[in-house]
Amino acid sequence: MLRFLRGVGGSHTLIKSSTSSATSSTCSSTASSVSLLQGYVEDSAKTITSLSTFLQCCRKKLHVEKHDMSVSFVAIGEMQELNNTFRGIDEPTDVLSFPFMDDEDDKLSTSLSESVLDLGDVYICPEEVASRKNPNTSMEDELKVIVVHGLLHLCGFDHKQDHEAKEMASMEEQLLSKCGNVSPKISLVSKAISTFQ
Repeated sequence: MLRFLRGVGGSHTLIKSSTSSATSSTCSSTASSVSLLQGYVEDSAKTITSLSTFLQCCRKKLHVEKHDMSVSFVAIGEMQELNNTFRGIDEPTDVLSFPFMDDEDDKLSTSLSESVLDLGDVYICPEEVASRKNPNTSMEDELKVIVVHGLLHLCGFDHKQDHEAKEMASMEEQLLSKCGNVSPKISLVSKAISTFQ
């Protein structure tokens, strides 16, 4: 199930994915999520519903649809604080992922996917996404890129090494194409790989 919940202090909204079948699968947006996306998308509630549907599809393709995770939309100041606290970089960024798995754990393999119940948390700063997005790409498509990028990090993918980056870019492109009807050319890792070549 995907739910939107008011975040700590009311400054952000969570898209909470839960394995509980006892609760409704209806998505509802809070005022917090709408206010953070206002000015960046035409219809905030519709965008959140679209992102939820996209995330459900990606999780199903990755065989992690039964695992808990959250996606939080945060204001720029909160994102800067998170980035400074956890990465030692005192500036905002567009997305941060906090996987439940240890660094030693491999990508979600069959054995891991059966045992891990909580994938982790993804934090997205709409203001940073908007400032970095391709002018020829809609904000909704750019948010899908950010969501899939964060999800793949939760599943153990990374882009520190060339071979890892290529594998992650390939997976991003597949998920964007199959679940989001988004051009794979706007994949975050693909953009990064092309700038290094």
